[in-house]
Amino acid sequence: MPYDNGVLGQGESQGDVQSAGNKVTTSAAAPGDPEYSLRDEFTGRTAEDLARRLGATTPGTPETFQQRALTAECAG
Repeated sequence: MPYDNGVLGQGESQGDVQSAGNKVTTSAAAPGDPEYSLRDEFTGRTAEDLARRLGATTPGTPETFQQRALTAECAG
């Protein structure tokens, strides 16, 4: 996510310049939408807003992943 002039979502990202206002009005998902993300929520806001939100967030329960053996089906 670009961050220029103290605004999240404003500046250059992968060679394209975007403004926070344009991002918010043209492609951000609405709260409640399955595609709604932290980026959607904080585009156009300050880093301090993001830091406050992250500081107040309760960590989730760590997941344990087990490595499975490669099967002939997966090996292709």
